[in-house]
Amino acid sequence: MDYYQGGAVGGGKPTPILEPEQASFFIVRAATQRDLAISTTKGEWYAQRRHAEQLNEAYKSGRRQVMTFFTVSDSLHIQGAALMTSMATYQEAMDTNVMNDNDDDGTKGDPFCYRFKCEWYRTVELMLSTAVEAAPDLLLPTSSTHYCLDMTSKT
Repeated sequence: MDYYQGGAVGGGKPTPILEPEQASFFIVRAATQRDLAISTTKGEWYAQRRHAEQLNEAYKSGRRQVMTFFTVSDSLHIQGAALMTSMATYQEAMDTNVMNDNDDDGTKGDPFCYRFKCEWYRTVELMLSTAVEAAPDLLLPTSSTHYCLDMTSKT
């Protein structure tokens, strides 16, 4: 069954990716379920500069669609998928380095202050074990690796 289709749980729209080989895919790690809930309501996501650069590189040609899959820290599930609909742009109001100079939150130097608009296509609780079984090459983001990893259309 196509990931974007499904029953009443999580809704779902027809897949926006008609030519997967011409699209870019990323898996993003969210800190909390609340962050995802806010994103589905507001239609936006905040990323660190280094990840914004990756996403923008994939998005800026205008010929490539960028689909992001989301997982919440330690949830062992993929919670949904959204299509990137704008470049990730710097938001000074979200820059913790501008707001204060302490390094207590561990994000000093690369705060989550780059916002991109996104259209959510599906929310779901897909077990990571099922995702990895279907796509053995899937690399999952962790705090020790990255919060955003790119994937191929084969993944």
